[in-house]
Amino acid sequence: MLRNRNLKAALLSALALSTAFWAGPADAAYRRFTGVGATADEARDIAIDAGGNVYIVGSAYRGALSKHDLTIRKYTAGGMLIWTKYWAGSPTSKDHGMAIAIDPATNDVYAVGSSDLGTGNKQDIVIVKYSAAGVFGGSYRYNGPGNGDDVPVGIGIADYQGVAGNEVYVIGNADNGPGTYGDIIGLSVSNAFMLCWNTLYSSGIGGDDKANTMVGAGRNTMRAGAHLYAGGSTETAAGDTDILVVGFNPVTGGIAGSWTYGGANDDWLMDGDADNNGVYFTGSYYHPTEAYEIFTVGFTAMGTNYGGSHRWAGPYDDFGVDVECNNWNVIWVAGDSPSSCMVPNPDYDIAMHVYNCWNTAAIAPWPHYEDISGMGSDDHTRKLQVVNGEMIVAASTETGGNMDAALFKVTSPVTGRDWLYAYDYAGLSDRANYLQTAPGGNAIFVGGGSAAAASGTDWFAGKHNVVTGALIW
Repeated sequence: MLRNRNLKAALLSALALSTAFWAGPADAAYRRFTGVGATADEARDIAIDAGGNVYIVGSAYRGALSKHDLTIRKYTAGGMLIWTKYWAGSPTSKDHGMAIAIDPATNDVYAVGSSDLGTGNKQDIVIVKYSAAGVFGGSYRYNGPGNGDDVPVGIGIADYQGVAGNEVYVIGNADNGPGTYGDIIGLSVSNAFMLCWNTLYSSGIGGDDKANTMVGAGRNTMRAGAHLYAGGSTETAAGDTDILVVGFNPVTGGIAGSWTYGGANDDWLMDGDADNNGVYFTGSYYHPTEAYEIFTVGFTAMGTNYGGSHRWAGPYDDFGVDVECNNWNVIWVAGDSPSSCMVPNPDYDIAMHVYNCWNTAAIAPWPHYEDISGMGSDDHTRKLQVVNGEMIVAASTETGGNMDAALFKVTSPVTGRDWLYAYDYAGLSDRANYLQTAPGGNAIFVGGGSAAAASGTDWFAGKHNVVTGALIW
């Protein structure tokens, strides 16, 4: 298969002649945050309110007695820190923030994470609430029926019930305890933390069912009455995993249908997105003669498959990582595709695809490939955002044996990369966990975890100009 790939020398020449650039910011350029000692502190997700204020959730180590706390930081649009809040299930519990959402009606902030106060120090799903001013508004804890580890995948805010304001929706995974299998949990609570419903999904095959992505409330909002979706995998009787999509009725919590697809090897979904027309997922499917393929599938808002799926295969293993869509009836997919299969380590590059929503047909001249670090080094997709039809990708790129965070934009495969920004703090590893467009689409936020010799892993967060890639703060 022919690939739209530039040789390294040609790429460097194109960079020199275009507005694209490779920039290494000063160590203090991004906003950084560390807990106590050389420990693992990491930003996991971001939400932005209508005024441009930025809320970041993750976890920070507070000391040997306090351990990790779920942590939320609020910044102005200009990058000034307003407040930092810590939530602990107990003075000695380990609590981690995973995802965050904002109520558009009240600007209340809801974060979901895990807390190991469950039976036998197992993890429970926890939801916490703060006002825009940082005032604590309560919490909710979910412990699954097996008293095992229960962990969230995503959180969203929507008004499906039609009474008493917006509700909070969470998709996660429930471990039913030793000797049992995991299920997918969907749950909803009111803005006062009264339980609306919680529903466990089990395929009934006798294996693990796992959600990797949530679609249908909050940032991935669909019209009222549409399903709340979980996308992931289900374990078959043969022991491999198949692709799984599960719909929940957002009003009653009833299972609104499920869809599976797979072969004799492991297949799974990694990410989903929704527009007013439907919901779309990407992941990986193993073809016995073509190795792993990037798999993309679409459904109507009420759960009807559009009539098929799209599988894309390069010469080696290819993996779908992130999908974005809008009401242009177009979906964008980013993933990983090796340019070579050097044994034992293939050289992965970023693969970008564009499809028609309704029949998942590929749109020319895509696909496109980005080899950030050159032959022999890996690049991996982390997150994707699409702004006015332009693909912006947060990636990990290998330099000197470490993985650094990279951010780049591609408007067209014909012209190639518009700009590139890389973040390498002190020559250690940096990882992007989120990527989010600001209201109005003129800026984009990126952040995650960044290693430092003296403090372990720190938070990092930054804001970039969408047009030029320049770091704003």
